[in-house]
Amino acid sequence: MRKLLAVLLAALMLLSFAAIAEEQVTITIGLPYNTEPSDAEGPDMWFDIISLYEATYPNYNVEVICQGENSDDQNAALQMAAAANNLPDLTYGSFGYVDDWSNVGLLLNLEDYLDEEFFAQFAAGAVDYTNAFNQNEGVYGLPCRAETQGWLYNTALFEQVGLEIPTTWNEFMNAVKVFRENGITPISHGATDIWAIWGYHAMFNNYGLTLEMAQQLQNREIKFADNETFVKTFTRIAELAEAGAYPEDVATTSNDVAMARFAAGEAAMYGIYDGIATQTFEGYKATGESDIVDHCVFNFGPKFEDGVEDFCGLRTYGWTLMPAASLADDPARCEAVMAFLKLFFSAEGTAIVQNYQVPATDFEMQHPEGESMLHASMFESYVADIVPVPDNNQAYFDQSIKPTYRNAITGLICGTLTVEDALSMMQDWADTM
Repeated sequence: MRKLLAVLLAALMLLSFAAIAEEQVTITIGLPYNTEPSDAEGPDMWFDIISLYEATYPNYNVEVICQGENSDDQNAALQMAAAANNLPDLTYGSFGYVDDWSNVGLLLNLEDYLDEEFFAQFAAGAVDYTNAFNQNEGVYGLPCRAETQGWLYNTALFEQVGLEIPTTWNEFMNAVKVFRENGITPISHGATDIWAIWGYHAMFNNYGLTLEMAQQLQNREIKFADNETFVKTFTRIAELAEAGAYPEDVATTSNDVAMARFAAGEAAMYGIYDGIATQTFEGYKATGESDIVDHCVFNFGPKFEDGVEDFCGLRTYGWTLMPAASLADDPARCEAVMAFLKLFFSAEGTAIVQNYQVPATDFEMQHPEGESMLHASMFESYVADIVPVPDNNQAYFDQSIKPTYRNAITGLICGTLTVEDALSMMQDWADTM
């Protein structure tokens, strides 16, 4: 009888384990979207990745936490979630949060869950870059992509007016002059979105900005008005506005409108980061809205004739997947998250990412038949011979600088601030630190 009971008990336990194995596990991922990603409006990387994950692991589901499509909305959502200790299982955001959140115990140390073989998949230095400022030892964020920021040029418009793509500041300013004389808007820009200033960040580095200098400015050891780097960079941006580089309605134009105008051939240049360039403009082609991807190229921006000797370009591993510390208390969810990370950074996941952006994992440079001019130039920028620098308001300064820094640059673009006004704004920020 006892033997029979033992057999029945063992059978019930097996059935129980089987039932547990069949249970659905849902993980949450915070993404910079307004609505859940889909392929309804064209190709989408996250839709492709999540679909592959759910097909590979039928018992795992993903719930997307939409945190706002623009940078300001997402930053606000991230800060609220962190303040409430309510981060999603995974958050996709700026690597600047890796330091902030790991230091206060909000993130999980992935070294306790993933092995050396997993970390060996990444490009040299990528994981270290993402975790460079952590006070706590460990890996709390994984770089998702190599990001480049700079400028796009409509090659058809440049050919129309007989110009080459500019590589120096004098050539850049001459292009502004020639396009304006020919009734073509030189630079499409949406100033209502103050974060849309990708083409401008590396300008500061090309006038000598370093981490040490940024810290001196932040600590009020030197003043912004006395700092040649900021004076010269702000002056160059003001020169663009004075030369008529931007449309008359720049102050009331959004980034979405600015992108659409550039895609429609209404402007010759547009400041960009590669994620928007490849995803949005490739999406325009997929839906028949614009074929701009077939006649525009990317570069890091113009070299200043009076700038640093070694040209700097913004190329970082700034976008990161960060796991919540709460996963340690739920082994099933934790296992599901680790499965997601392993798939995302696998060869299969990398192949998907490479369709949209430059992966942070090692990959082979491929130029498939039918590749767009834009896509090819973006990938070539990844191996370009430059001094790579980070987005300085994300890495070099305390992140509280963002609104002031962005408003200062945007005010110069709109002509509502003088160089002196912009420098004064920056100093007011430093004086509150």
